[in-house]
Amino acid sequence: MPLSVEYTVPGITSERLWDIVNKIIEVAKCSVEAGFDCSEFRFAHNYLPHSMPSSEINHRSNEWSGSFEDQ
Repeated sequence: MPLSVEYTVPGITSERLWDIVNKIIEVAKCSVEAGFDCSEFRFAHNYLPHSMPSSEINHRSNEWSGSFEDQ
């Protein structure tokens, strides 16, 4: 999907974002217990984390909105 200033990231609630954060933490803990020593996170190609730091496309109006510094 092409990314442009006209594109608006689909809405997601703050509660759902915190749920995602907590799931990532849970998976990281399980990975350590299983003996893994690293994880890879995808921050490109329009995955959710890619949209978060950009005030150009992050049009949310909750604590996850605005510039990277504001988040």
